Amino acid sequence: MVNEEIDDFQIPASENLLGHIQRAILNLEERTAGKALEISRSDRSIQIHNCHSPLRELQVLRDHLLEWLTNDPTLSPQDILVMLPDVEAYAPFIKGVFDSAEPGSPTIPYTLADQGARQESPLVNSFADLLQLATSRLTATTVLDFFETPDVRRKFSVKENELPQIREWIKNSGIRWGRDAAQRVELGLPAFPEHTWEHGSSRLLLGYAMADDGDAMFNKLLPCENIEGMATELLGRWLDFQKQFFTTLDELAAPRTLENWAATLNKILDKLFEPDREEEFAANAIRQILNGLRAQRKISGFEGKIPFQVVLERVLPKLTEEPSGKAILRGRVTFSGLNPIRNVPFRAVCVLGLDDKNFPRRPAPLSFDLMAAQPKTGDASRRDDDRYLFLEMLLAARERFYLSYAGQSVSDNSPRPPSVVVSELLDYLGARFQLAGTIADAKLQPQETPLVSELLVTRHRLHGFNPAYFQADKNSHLFSYSAADAEISRHIADHTKRAAAKPFLTQPLAAPDADSKIVSIKDLQSFFQNPAKFFVQRRLDFRLPEDEELLSDEEPFSVGGLDAFNFKQEIVEAFLDRRPLENLLAAWQGGGQLPPGAAGIIAANDLLAKTQPLIESLQQRIGAAEKIRQPVKLQIGDFRLEGELPLFHGVGIVHCRTAKIKPAAHLRLWIEHLALQLAGLPETKTSWLIAEDETWRFDEVPDAEKILQQLLEIYFLGLTQPLPFFPASSFAFANPKGKKSPGEKAQEKWDGNEDEDVGKGDSRDAYFNLCFRNTANPLDEEFERLAKQIVEPLLAHQTEESP
Repeated sequence: MVNEEIDDFQIPASENLLGHIQRAILNLEERTAGKALEISRSDRSIQIHNCHSPLRELQVLRDHLLEWLTNDPTLSPQDILVMLPDVEAYAPFIKGVFDSAEPGSPTIPYTLADQGARQESPLVNSFADLLQLATSRLTATTVLDFFETPDVRRKFSVKENELPQIREWIKNSGIRWGRDAAQRVELGLPAFPEHTWEHGSSRLLLGYAMADDGDAMFNKLLPCENIEGMATELLGRWLDFQKQFFTTLDELAAPRTLENWAATLNKILDKLFEPDREEEFAANAIRQILNGLRAQRKISGFEGKIPFQVVLERVLPKLTEEPSGKAILRGRVTFSGLNPIRNVPFRAVCVLGLDDKNFPRRPAPLSFDLMAAQPKTGDASRRDDDRYLFLEMLLAARERFYLSYAGQSVSDNSPRPPSVVVSELLDYLGARFQLAGTIADAKLQPQETPLVSELLVTRHRLHGFNPAYFQADKNSHLFSYSAADAEISRHIADHTKRAAAKPFLTQPLAAPDADSKIVSIKDLQSFFQNPAKFFVQRRLDFRLPEDEELLSDEEPFSVGGLDAFNFKQEIVEAFLDRRPLENLLAAWQGGGQLPPGAAGIIAANDLLAKTQPLIESLQQRIGAAEKIRQPVKLQIGDFRLEGELPLFHGVGIVHCRTAKIKPAAHLRLWIEHLALQLAGLPETKTSWLIAEDETWRFDEVPDAEKILQQLLEIYFLGLTQPLPFFPASSFAFANPKGKKSPGEKAQEKWDGNEDEDVGKGDSRDAYFNLCFRNTANPLDEEFERLAKQIVEPLLAHQTEESP
């Protein structure tokens, strides 16, 4: 051992503000009297940035790091330390900002230290989730989240683009939570199988084994539909995962010795996970933790069996807290927690998250902690430790000390206080130093002095594309290296461009091929429900995610809203098709669509009772007539219209809606009614639209071919561009009621009413908004022309019947 002292201490330079403070601490100087020391405007050794959110803190930091590295060739990323009170809370923002550099933008290498293996590795996190799932309710979302881990999907050969199909199966099969009825009994609940994994998987298998046949059931189970073709192979892999997954949970149920637990958990790791080369390090870390159980057995000499809950309490903290082994210094910017061992000298020290609520940290005391309830002098204090830690961070910075906090509300820009240590630092600086070229004013508070307000504290904007970041103002501390934000800023600043926003489609697309003139009745109906949606989905081949439904983890406890409407509509359709309503009720129960047990039967009976008056009205209208699906093929000019008509002998077409009638319902029947006029059938040419509130009769249309050809031509035009036909607004314009003008009535339907439960206005439709948001007036002359051309013939051939 060499008894030699290495003296590498350097007295802080006093050329800048940071150096003055460090020398004052070193020499125990306190500037309480005399003239304040002047600080140059170019002195940026201490910076404090007031942002709106953690994301903006990271975006601003990245711009400043790029500025430092660009202007100082001697500075390298490993010379920069970034410290955070809560690394886990900031980790997603760090990765989002520093891993998503714009094309052509320089990247900043970084290391995220002081994270446990679970936080850094999806494999470790997923393995920990698996252990916790063993004692959980096994909800649909938690099990699917576990399966979506790349290492798990890889084990069962499931690609990412196949996950939507599996999600759809879970939703359609009614899976909510619970392995089976037995698990629910263990939780003290009734032993109903509906909405469990066993029940849903059985329905999926029946969907594969049985042909789609309406309400056909097997053993009180309703098969899931549309499981055929390539989907069957994916279903096999998904069910194989479920088998392995639930077998794993069974293996965790029985008590074992520590030696056996280590072997079992290692086996589970190999059975459910297939790590790639990048995750192999994490897999080895898990094995080392599990092998620690063997080491503990040898040390303790304990050979008894212990339950899984005890093992979980031992293994889970290790997975959460075990360090990943990443070094702090290896040529990268280091992001770390507020750890005293990190306070080695760095040329630049940055501290983020210095909000009043986050720092100094205030750990919640335990209810049984008597020391926290009755503190005494000399007790350990996290708050005091953090204040001292802040002082250490200040001393560790060699050239730059950068502070940041979320001091503005994202909703209204209202101020939020910084950490008390930041406020105290600003009070100290404002009282003892002065910005060069300014005159001291004794009336000003320290934080109101020009030194603080103009030099030290920078108040940032909510968005990085704010024009203030791209103005050539040498005295401004707002700047950005983002080319994308610069482009957005130019458009914001250029009011002429903003006023002349480009429409969704600058010119119509080329006409589709001749095959598009072979039109199905269903397509024609879908088009006039929403021409913009039909154009975007069929011609542009993309869909908006506005209808994407999240998985539910709770079984239904009641039936209401849209579900009640759909159930009642199914009852009416079953009556019109002459299907026994008892079969429909059994299908609802077998499909898990109703609340389980007696609650489901009560809900179904209530729906039947509410639908009975409408069924009686239909019975009077159609009598004993049988419903047939009459195929039709019509040649109308250059178009061929094909499809089926739901026809009742001697009655005509009958549509029923178990709610108030909407314009879309009129349009659907109108198209079928026109086809009926040209079908050449020896049947009545009358159609009926029956709803809870009113009944409409459509009479014979002598010029049906001409009207239908006009609709087909509009349809073909709508395949080249979005057409301004909005059902509710168009009906209001073509058939105004009351004292208001047609334009005013249409505008009301376009804008909608916030107080309405249903129908928020055509402008709220996602596809209408997409296609017409940059149109000065969607309800223009073209809208008026289409409304009259499409709606007026319909109104002329329908009559409202008395109830």
